[in-house]
Amino acid sequence: MPAVYSNEDYRARHNSVWFVSPPRPRLPDSTYNLKKSRALGNQEPLFDAANCVRLGTDVIIDINNTANEAGAEWLEQTLKIYYGPQAQVHRVRYSPDHIDVVLVPLREGCFLVNPAYARRETLPEKFRGWDCIFPERIIPQKLELCVPKASNWIGMNVIVVDGDDGALLVEERQLP
Repeated sequence: MPAVYSNEDYRARHNSVWFVSPPRPRLPDSTYNLKKSRALGNQEPLFDAANCVRLGTDVIIDINNTANEAGAEWLEQTLKIYYGPQAQVHRVRYSPDHIDVVLVPLREGCFLVNPAYARRETLPEKFRGWDCIFPERIIPQKLELCVPKASNWIGMNVIVVDGDDGALLVEERQLP
């Protein structure tokens, strides 16, 4: 059984690792405006990892029902502390929830882009020159739930094994 380390133990063993977290949200009722399609207010920083794509010192964050502008501001201020003025947070508005089924970096200079949510001209300006692969279709997933918690675009979730050689791990149904 592998050893379990606390954050402090882990950092002591790996001195280049650091952890930082946003303020713990209070989530009062005023956090949500259910009359709007983008229902999240900006009273406090809110986002999760699946709202973000990191590309070196750049982060693309999808402002939506699970991430707000206050979260993007907190992330940008924090990254600038650790990475300096070159750190940039690029705000986009693509999906209702998470960016991991919209924009997937395959290698430097190439994205897999969900055509249902994004186009080349909606990419942050810095990345508009990148190659874009727009899948024609994603093979629908059989969801065992009466209310699906994931879109069929979850098939865009791939693992890049070697971006230079184009090696990816892809869910078997998505091979086409």
